[in-house]
Amino acid sequence: ARRAAFCLVAAPQWEDIVRSWGGEAEVVHEAPGPGKVVAPRRRGRLRILFVGRFAPDEPVELVLAAAGQVPSCDVTVTGDLDRCPADLRAGAPANVRFVGFLDAPDYQAAVLDADVVVCLTTEPGSVMRAAYEAVYARRPLIISGWPMARELFPYALHVEHQTAALCEAFRAADAGYEDFAALTRAARDLQMARFDDQRRALVRRLSALLSPS
Repeated sequence: ARRAAFCLVAAPQWEDIVRSWGGEAEVVHEAPGPGKVVAPRRRGRLRILFVGRFAPDEPVELVLAAAGQVPSCDVTVTGDLDRCPADLRAGAPANVRFVGFLDAPDYQAAVLDADVVVCLTTEPGSVMRAAYEAVYARRPLIISGWPMARELFPYALHVEHQTAALCEAFRAADAGYEDFAALTRAARDLQMARFDDQRRALVRRLSALLSPS
């Protein structure tokens, strides 16, 4: 880190750590991608997309438990099925569908097809790419209630990692979908402005490095 011109980090606390080592850092998050931006529109049963990889920090069991208690919604789960415990998949409720690891076009289509995107992590300092992608695509978001997630995604529904809390979020999204969906424009505008600030900071850093001394 000390030998690098600067490091890209996900959160201010990592900036502080890098600087304590004698390095330089800039916070940079997910850039807008090539995916389409389509205003959310409900079409029947609430379609929930849980984005994951079956990584250790993803509470998949919590999502399946909540899906079982809210049978009025349909939940799609992404991720490499070779990493999914067999008993977890076998015991999933009838309204849960596992689609495996999706390539970029299929993943973008899955986000656009969803009414709500769910991103959960047990890591307080994690800034999830899927959460950024959901906001860029104007999809309502349910996310873990860590302080940094609340700061970065103020228009999302924030949940504690408890079955009852996630069930309540599913039901709230179902009952108040129009109001929830109406917030997605402001959420995207805020995120675009944040990334533009980060991009300008990167340009300043790179310009200083590349300009003649």
